[in-house]
Amino acid sequence: MSIMIASIPRRFLAMMLDAFFLILPGFIAEQMLPAVGSILITFLYFTMFESSAIRATPGKFLVGVQVTDMSGGRIAFRTAVIRYFMKIVSGILFFIGYLIALFTKQRQALHDLVAETLVVYGRNEMSVTGAWWDQMKDVFSSQASTTGGASRDKLAELERLQALREKGALTEEEFLEQKRKLLG
Repeated sequence: MSIMIASIPRRFLAMMLDAFFLILPGFIAEQMLPAVGSILITFLYFTMFESSAIRATPGKFLVGVQVTDMSGGRIAFRTAVIRYFMKIVSGILFFIGYLIALFTKQRQALHDLVAETLVVYGRNEMSVTGAWWDQMKDVFSSQASTTGGASRDKLAELERLQALREKGALTEEEFLEQKRKLLG
């Protein structure tokens, strides 16, 4: 599988689109939860979308780029969290963390280097809202405490992975890797 690293202008356009998409929800959230509302919205927006099956925020999705791990696979939620907080650090440091992308071979900004992620050309053709909702359920679902519940959870997860593979959101290799981890 050949990975094509996304250009800096394409990444910048995606960032501008995401900023536009976040204006209204961020404003509303800030009115409802002063001081934390917009932070919560942006946290959920970036972490949930980038770790979802589409691997992209709506801005990235529209311009045809996605966030992957170093081998081109889907990133874990915790990786998306690390990436998000490192973006904040980059902002605090006068955006120097973003400028680093101009000087790295794989156009990685500080948040990409720390989280070990790449931004590449590509798009998984599935519903953006569906991918986000599936990811929300995955992240916030409670783990069953009984063996029977755990077995049902594994079966449900296998069914979800199979559906993603059938939609083309997961490659055969990604499906088999996730299945191996699940059944481990």
